[in-house]
Amino acid sequence: MTTASVYNQIAEIPNLESIFFIGANGKIGQAVCKLLIKNRPHVKITIFSSWESMTHPNITFTTDLTEMMNHSVTVAGKILPGKKYAKAFASAKKNNVDNKCRFIFDYTVPFIDIEVTKYGYPEIKHIPIGLLQVNSKSFLRGHFDICMSHEQDHIYPCHAGCIMNTHEGRETDEVGEVIPAEVEQAWKRALNYGFQNRIIDYSSLTASTCSSVDKKSM
Repeated sequence: MTTASVYNQIAEIPNLESIFFIGANGKIGQAVCKLLIKNRPHVKITIFSSWESMTHPNITFTTDLTEMMNHSVTVAGKILPGKKYAKAFASAKKNNVDNKCRFIFDYTVPFIDIEVTKYGYPEIKHIPIGLLQVNSKSFLRGHFDICMSHEQDHIYPCHAGCIMNTHEGRETDEVGEVIPAEVEQAWKRALNYGFQNRIIDYSSLTASTCSSVDKKSM
């Protein structure tokens, strides 16, 4: 269910041409990449990792965190030490790197705020995703949303999935690789139960920030 939430949050971003992905080598990250390749073949993915876990024309790897500045959207599925972000932002400032980044979508738990304003980039919004809004009280009632450090009427997809599976009497487990076909089915079920991804204002995105094309390589 977390994979379904994260994938759909990314897939719904308007005019998206590329993303920078931190933690893409994890089980969820790999599944999200496979779904993007299948359903959004125009989206290029740059993965922050020295281990090249996937091979596809749309996927490249880098160990330079400052490359996130070349993409309008960064997706974080792994918690990095704050000093790594500090070093990357400082390097970008020093080298006058044009910043296209407007969002860091973070599905790590717990969500640890990156103080982007302190680093001199107030235009970047660091937002937790992999978090469902509950738009119907017909299924979930009561104080299900306390003590999890998120807003009221929100629930983590893994918890929502457990509740849905219990309600439906499912007895099989979800151990192993994420199966893309099951992800799509799970999302349809979630919508039917009254869940949805959080609504995000994308007005800060423009045609120039959505492209990661390096003019020097043209």
